[in-house]
Amino acid sequence: MARLLQHTTLLTSILTCIIHLHSIPTSNSCGGFWCNNNLRLNQAAENILFIQNQNKTHPLESTVTAVVQILYDGPSERFAWLLPVPTEPEVDVSSNEAFVRLMSSTDPQFVLEEHWKGDNCQFVPDKKNKGGDVMATTEESSAGTEESEEDVTVIKADSVGPYDYVLITINPDAESPAKVAVDWLQKNEYDLFDSTATVLDPYLEKQMMLLAFRLTKGSDDAADVGSIRPVVLTYKSEKPMIPLLPTAVAANDDMGIRVWVASDHPVYPVNYNSLVLNEALIHWFDWRSTYNDVVTAAANEAEDGQGFVTELALSTASYKDAIFSVNDEEWWKNFQERYVKMEPTDSNGFDAIQEASWTVRFWDGWRETVAASVLLPKDVSLDDFGTSPFLYQDQVQVNLTTFLQLLEINVVLPLKHTQD
Repeated sequence: MARLLQHTTLLTSILTCIIHLHSIPTSNSCGGFWCNNNLRLNQAAENILFIQNQNKTHPLESTVTAVVQILYDGPSERFAWLLPVPTEPEVDVSSNEAFVRLMSSTDPQFVLEEHWKGDNCQFVPDKKNKGGDVMATTEESSAGTEESEEDVTVIKADSVGPYDYVLITINPDAESPAKVAVDWLQKNEYDLFDSTATVLDPYLEKQMMLLAFRLTKGSDDAADVGSIRPVVLTYKSEKPMIPLLPTAVAANDDMGIRVWVASDHPVYPVNYNSLVLNEALIHWFDWRSTYNDVVTAAANEAEDGQGFVTELALSTASYKDAIFSVNDEEWWKNFQERYVKMEPTDSNGFDAIQEASWTVRFWDGWRETVAASVLLPKDVSLDDFGTSPFLYQDQVQVNLTTFLQLLEINVVLPLKHTQD
């Protein structure tokens, strides 16, 4: 069944949206097995992919899957992320590479056609308006073990990917439910601002649960900002919803929200304006650096300075390979078949890491997979080995079996499942 993919951007006078549409480079600061991919991510926006899993026979059994890219600039020991959820979710992780690829496939494109009269000199580029038709009328829709400690009930405490997380409910009869929640989370080493309590009240009044994440403690490699990766949440709900709750600690002051929705039908914002861009304001010779000004102008003309701009509305069939392509599938199949048959020697393990790095060094989970698969001399750090692997090739032990297993679980499947 064909589904509709919509790409929308929220503009608000409170959370000013800044959209970077410049080309995404293919590599940055690469050496050995490592590549610093921080510059490939849009650091000014929160990105969310919603998939509506509708149950038409029993609508109340419908679920929503939200893939949320968490963008954070502060120190790893202070990372905390808090999200209100309507029901207990299934929790998993995705890959930042999914959003890199999704943005490159769906970001707006404006093409200027030029015609010359009087001679044969004419340049007419192919017109590819991926998301360029901002006049579209479709937009986004806003929408374990239990133990109690005073007014806080822990529904679930677990870990996934690089995160520890806890799901809690708060006694609605508490004197200040929001303060109770923040105090409890701070006591349990979730580094939240005291002011977070002021934005929790609307959600706790609806008796929503709170889902809090932090980077797993006690691991030098895991507890690093570079380990932060998108979270996948699947929960019972008929409609997607975006809690406009600031990310704890170092959230950007000018934070926008990009939203993609995969649904069987068009969706619309319930409590925000649907904005239409004034295309006469577009600077056709320099649209990449001025596009955000055009979007901001549309928001400023709205009564309350807020709203969504729809940048794309097409069948998901057009993007079936956008996140995990046929080439990725073929590479992974061939890679597995080749190395599974090999003797699990250090040499073969080293070759497997080297070959995989050519394809997946940008993907989340790569560094952690290498770290768990090699045994290094005491005087050689993981950074030393990853930056100049051939200097230490004869000094390291590589568990090929462990590497292949973790490469699939931590690196390949999170990206593949996001496409699925």
